[in-house]
Amino acid sequence: MPTKPTYRALKKRIKTLEQEIRRLNLKLSHLNTTQSTEITWLESSPNCNKIVDLNYNLQYMSTAGIDSLKIEDISEYYGKPYPFSFYPESFKSSMISSLDKAVQSGQVVTQEEPVLDLDNNELWFHSTIVPVFNDNNDIQHLIIVSVDTTAKKRAEQALIHYNQMLEETIEERTSELQEEIKQQKEIEKQITHIATHDALTQLPNRYLLVDRLNQSCAWARRNDAMVAVLFIDLDGFKPINDEFGHRIGDEVLIETTNRMAYCLRETDTVARYGGDEFIVIMTDVKSRTDVDNMANILCASIRAPISIDDCRIMISSSIGICLYPENGVSPQELISQADKAMYEVKRNGKNGYQFSSSSTKKVFT
Repeated sequence: MPTKPTYRALKKRIKTLEQEIRRLNLKLSHLNTTQSTEITWLESSPNCNKIVDLNYNLQYMSTAGIDSLKIEDISEYYGKPYPFSFYPESFKSSMISSLDKAVQSGQVVTQEEPVLDLDNNELWFHSTIVPVFNDNNDIQHLIIVSVDTTAKKRAEQALIHYNQMLEETIEERTSELQEEIKQQKEIEKQITHIATHDALTQLPNRYLLVDRLNQSCAWARRNDAMVAVLFIDLDGFKPINDEFGHRIGDEVLIETTNRMAYCLRETDTVARYGGDEFIVIMTDVKSRTDVDNMANILCASIRAPISIDDCRIMISSSIGICLYPENGVSPQELISQADKAMYEVKRNGKNGYQFSSSSTKKVFT
């Protein structure tokens, strides 16, 4: 049979139990005080604060959180899994992952995701998950401190939207300005063309002619070359206007222009000097033979019959030629010398060409 404890042993055991009860009461009191302090701190914060156990069941939510989520009776959610069922799946997945990480690492974890309140309004929260340890250094529960960043997010989204609108406006305005600039350049190009070209034949006029002649002479001076100026006057053009009318006369001028342009090299220029007078600039002339060949080609091309409507028209040309720098160095001097040579051809029967100064005359029969 077991031995009965003595009175002294029972008294000692009772005393030990009383001491253990006092120690537990003190610990409970301390725990209650700590929890009270913890709850007071969480409640006084303007943030949405929550306490969950290690199974992520909600144990506490602050008034600020209850109000922000528009929950009427929070007791319905105590002891139930967090995140709440009305949250988006993306938030629930992210939060559970963060809770797992905090439990496994024992470290503070943060995240920022959108949630929905009970009225289905989107709210943004930056959440900090803090593990709380007991005296044995084991995680007792988790505190989730969620700062409402909805206003900041909406401001950011508004700024992004504004920037997108601004970029679209800038892009649209830039496109409009580019189009305006393009149109302006086209107008300027047209104005320049009108100012420098003959309206009927679209050839360079005498103003552009002088500029081209200056450039040709400058190039020839640098490269020790010659420039030829051919002053062309159409023989018998006035009677064509008198007999057939100005419309036919204009057609003759256009056709003659096309023929002359076809005869020239890419580097040469033909310009309408006025009326039925034209000037050809030949650049990079190596010898008079080059000019002789060009003059012969031009005379033959112009002399070929022209058929317009039922009219068969025959004209010829008188061409005076001068050379840079042999017969002059300025555009005015060169044109003047070529003009004089052309009139010599006119006086000697027309339909031919002649070089300035006592150059050999060529006449077609």
